[in-house]
Amino acid sequence: MSHELRSPLNAIIGFTEAMQREIFGPLGSEKYRDYLESIHQSGKHLNELIAELLDVSAIEAGRLAIHEERVDPRAIGEKITRMMEPRAREGGVALSNEIAKDCPHLLADQRQMRQIPVNLLSNAVKFTPDGGKIALAARRDDAGDLLITVADTGIGMDEQGAG
Repeated sequence: MSHELRSPLNAIIGFTEAMQREIFGPLGSEKYRDYLESIHQSGKHLNELIAELLDVSAIEAGRLAIHEERVDPRAIGEKITRMMEPRAREGGVALSNEIAKDCPHLLADQRQMRQIPVNLLSNAVKFTPDGGKIALAARRDDAGDLLITVADTGIGMDEQGAG
């Protein structure tokens, strides 16, 4: 199943990269460049979603492999907010990355580390009204522990976890 989903998606991602580099000549209209960037980012995001679905299957089967590496939370935050920015802008929402510059690097699985903030930001963008604000932040608390937060001016959640 993985191969059947990923092969066409990797072709889309590869073709968009070739077009972005203008390997076969100029694109023409600047609007094409914007569309191409959206297609490229959406393809990469969809590829990550497929990987996450496959991870859920691996977790359920007791076979999830964690690939630990040195991870920079600030770089991950920049990538995530850059990916979510078009959706936020479309919804009239201001999105900011407030991860502290001195945020410590972590030993973690990078893809797994991105998954939770992406899901939280996606929900925040979906449920924050026009003119609202969303912030992704990370800092050390008084005990030295790392706190990663997503705060928004959306509708919030009730005690049962529903909006």
